[in-house]
Amino acid sequence: MGIALSLVVAGLALLLVARLGLFAFAVGLGMLPVVLIVGGVIWAVSAALAGRRGGNGAGGDGGAPQA
Repeated sequence: MGIALSLVVAGLALLLVARLGLFAFAVGLGMLPVVLIVGGVIWAVSAALAGRRGGNGAGGDGGAPQA
């Protein structure tokens, strides 16, 4: 989840960088959807896998079967 969150933050940072000029604006807006989509997909997959293991991804018993 850390990678996904980092990609989302990087995408939002691109919006700030986009204010620096026309070239940065074009590059920032061009990469923003890709960065946000990739981050969202990684986030969704990691959340689904954590749910499938029966855990919340925060550690613990390593997904051992529950009684």
